[in-house]
Amino acid sequence: MASLAPANPSHAAFDLFVQAKTCVEVRQHFTTLCRQLHIDPKDFRNFYTKLKEKLNYWKAKTLWTKLDKRAAQAVYQQGKACTKNKCLVLGAGPCGLRTAIELALLGAQVVVLEKREEFTRNNVLHLWPFTIYDLRELGAKMFYGKFCSGSLDHISE
Repeated sequence: MASLAPANPSHAAFDLFVQAKTCVEVRQHFTTLCRQLHIDPKDFRNFYTKLKEKLNYWKAKTLWTKLDKRAAQAVYQQGKACTKNKCLVLGAGPCGLRTAIELALLGAQVVVLEKREEFTRNNVLHLWPFTIYDLRELGAKMFYGKFCSGSLDHISE
C-alpha cells in the first residue's frame, strides 16, 4: 500500500507545522522547515518571498494564493506602508494572529508573544460573518480544519 506522507522532507515538515498543537511543536517544525529550505527566519523582509519560492508544495500554494491576493490590495502599498515599524503582538489567538498578519502585510517587523503552551480553547469564540470571511481569506481553514464547520459560526476545540 502506498504511503500518504509526502516524499519531500520539506513538504512533510510543512504538514507537521500546520498540524502542530503546542507552541513547542510549532517552533520545532518551523525551525526544521527553515533549515531544510535553507531560509533564515530572521530575514523578515525576504522571508515570505524565499519561502514561497522554495516550498513548491500544493498545500502551501493554496496559502500563498490567499496571502498574495490580500497583499496585492493598494492599502498595503506593496508591503512598504510600515517598513520602519517594529510591532509586538500579545496573544496568538485569532485576533492576535490576525493583527500580526495585517502588520506583516503592511511591512512591519512583527513579534508575537503567547503565554499558553497549547493552542486549545475551553470556551467557544463566536465570530461575526465579516470576521469568518476575513479569516477564511487568510487561510484559517488550512491550519484549523474544523474552522466554522457545522451550523455555528465559531471556533472551538
